[in-house]
Amino acid sequence: MTGSGGQDGIRAMQMRGGTSKGLYFLADDLPAAADSRDDLLLRVMGSPDPRQIDGTGGAHPLTSKVAVVSPSAVPGIDVDYLFLQVMVDKPIVTDKQNCGNILAGVGPFAVERGLFPAGADETSVRIRMVNSESVAVALPPVRTWDAPARIDGPQVMVHGLATRALRRHDTIVVVASDQRGHASFVVPTAALKLEHIRGLDPDLGLVEVTGSLEQGSLAGGTVADWSAAVAAGQLAVGHELVGAARAMLELARVHALERLQFGRPIASFQAVRHRLAESLVAIEAATALLAAAWDEPDPEFAAMAKAVAGRSARTVARHGQQVLAGIGFTTEHPFHRYFRRVVVLDQLFGASSELTRELGEGVLKRGSLPATFPL
Repeated sequence: MTGSGGQDGIRAMQMRGGTSKGLYFLADDLPAAADSRDDLLLRVMGSPDPRQIDGTGGAHPLTSKVAVVSPSAVPGIDVDYLFLQVMVDKPIVTDKQNCGNILAGVGPFAVERGLFPAGADETSVRIRMVNSESVAVALPPVRTWDAPARIDGPQVMVHGLATRALRRHDTIVVVASDQRGHASFVVPTAALKLEHIRGLDPDLGLVEVTGSLEQGSLAGGTVADWSAAVAAGQLAVGHELVGAARAMLELARVHALERLQFGRPIASFQAVRHRLAESLVAIEAATALLAAAWDEPDPEFAAMAKAVAGRSARTVARHGQQVLAGIGFTTEHPFHRYFRRVVVLDQLFGASSELTRELGEGVLKRGSLPATFPL
């Protein structure tokens, strides 16, 4: 294969990120034209072929991923990261989504390839996710999955959430509801009140977005598929919860191996082992449900997966804190960061308790169980 400079072979690094694995490229090593780049990546991965036998792909979407990394021209940002999903059995390369798992490897790759210098003890790399940079979207208020705005006569009343990245955008897409359904509007950011939310996890960077605007002054007003958007958001947050849960379990596992009690590691005690085992089972259950929900797009499946992910992450948080004991309650240990993040993430796009109640009410109303989850 020939690279962008005519050289034989393409420099790449294969790395695992979270529950995914992919190839990491420097943007300069790939063709500049998207169609030529995509054709190259299909051949590198061995697609389209369910086995990907002629390429480096692992015959599964989780192992057929690509990161394209380059120095960033944006002030305050170190590197740009473009995520590309290479379909296994179709000749398709898409940039329509982000991947937080592959994002985990972008920093190490940037340091390894000389885009950013390594620090003495730790290195902080500021990364711009190119896929989602072009538009900001208002999220539902905490605990709910309702649209972040409602149409009240000539007014559009906004009350939702966003991240601090919204301050870098001139406009934001807001979905509003009325008796007829949902419609999306493009709203000037300057017309809204933005208030930073500190609360339990200020590092998450959530912003409360409120405002009252004249409907006639706004662009858009097109029909929006809010249920599909909520389902995608629930699955995305579900994966964030699983990632945080895995980090908490790893912290508890390492502590259990290193902490000595009565002359032996506490990992040898049955009560501790049971807590760690139950945590792992909870994580794997949530992971399986989320993967199945992606394969079978359905709002009810997405709600179930998000509810299980929230409940599972809280289970891991509870057991991890018990295993860590006193050190787990201190700010000196990193466990508290993940604990805080899980509590807040569980509230986004529907708290697990609210989703479970809603799903249960639906079962009672229908008088039948939902379709078997495709595990």
